[in-house]
This record gives sequence, C-alpha cells and structure tokens, in this order.
Amino acid sequence: MAAVIVLWRGSLDPGGAVAGVIVGTLIFVCGGPLFWIILMAFFVSSTALGYVGRNEKEPYLKALRLVKPSFFLLDIVLSF
Repeated sequence: MAAVIVLWRGSLDPGGAVAGVIVGTLIFVCGGPLFWIILMAFFVSSTALGYVGRNEKEPYLKALRLVKPSFFLLDIVLSF
C-alpha cells in the first residue's frame, strides 16, 4: 500500500518502491510492528523535510547535476 502511494506522489521511482517493499518486509518480519512504524516515521519525515526549502536548494541541485560523478576509488578497487 505504501509503495503505491509513494509511486503516485513521485517520492520514489519503481526500483526504489520495490526496494522499499523488500526492506520494509524484512524489518517487519525480523523486528516486528514497532520497528516497521519507526521505519515509516523516518521515511515520511525525511520525505517531508526534503520538500522544505526546495526553492532555496534548487540552484545547488542544478550545480550538482553539472558535475560528473567520479569513480576514481571504484577504478582503483577494480584494478586489483
């Protein structure tokens, strides 16, 4: 149910929703309802805080999109 809502709102892409269902299920099975509620509270609060001040963050986000990611450390690890 939560995965459908976050997909509809655009908070996660389909891959993120699938990963969320897997993690949420594992948390619920291994930790019980209390840990699942804590996980949901973290997700909801972090999503809400992500929308706060979006207009102020937009210039920084645009600048970050212009920078290409560096895989320098990954190249070093894979060279061995």
